Amino acid sequence: MEEFPITFFIDEDGKPIGSLSNFALHHDCKAGEAISSDFSGALARNLKAEFGNDFVSVLMSGACGNLNHVDTKVFMKKGVPSTRYLEIGRALADAAIDMYKTAEPLNVDKVGALKDYVQLTRRNLPEGFMEEIQEIYKNVELDFSQIDVSKTDTLMYKRARSTAYINFENTAKKALACVQAIRIGDLMVYAFPGEIYTQFGMNVKEKSPSKLSMIATVANCGINCYVPTPDAFGTTIYSVQIPSSTYEIESGDLMSDALIELGKKLNN
Repeated sequence: MEEFPITFFIDEDGKPIGSLSNFALHHDCKAGEAISSDFSGALARNLKAEFGNDFVSVLMSGACGNLNHVDTKVFMKKGVPSTRYLEIGRALADAAIDMYKTAEPLNVDKVGALKDYVQLTRRNLPEGFMEEIQEIYKNVELDFSQIDVSKTDTLMYKRARSTAYINFENTAKKALACVQAIRIGDLMVYAFPGEIYTQFGMNVKEKSPSKLSMIATVANCGINCYVPTPDAFGTTIYSVQIPSSTYEIESGDLMSDALIELGKKLNN
């Protein structure tokens, strides 16, 4: 299993009453149009079955902007059923229950929280791109069956995204992204806004002064887009395209560096 840090909370009698956990995987494991709590809901239900109905499970979505549980080219096709979210939730619950049996007390002598705001710059569409999009919007009939999210330079993909491109052109050139670090003794939680690529979370964890670190993403609002690594720019990957990825190439590094500094300050 991938890294799955978890902290348990117990009451005065030593009974487990809740957990704070962290796992990096897109919450898109339930196919179809239904609204679902996905694998985090399955995790919560399994932990309630083990520890009691009052047990509260809080799972923070880790740095998973480039992590999925399946080949999305197959999974995204309409009508593909999936119960994979149940399997993932069960596997996480089994791991959590095993870890609880050997869990050691967490030093919580110091607590604190800090936040910072990182200014990000919006990307620019290529010259002449919007004129092309306007023509496509007017003259091409939309056919979703012809869209392949792995081929983002096709005519039909551009037609499907045309409204989003137009809205993107009307957004502000600058944005403030809120990053936050929370210390609970030996545990440090680092919160990014947006859907962050895995490498940024790994970098923050590697440089964190704490013994145990967790990464929370899509936190504190502010930006609602993917934040890819620099080497992903220039590819046709869906999550790197404007406006799926709104801000300039250095955005992830700027936020990571700010979080690392917050962690150091909290550790003093």
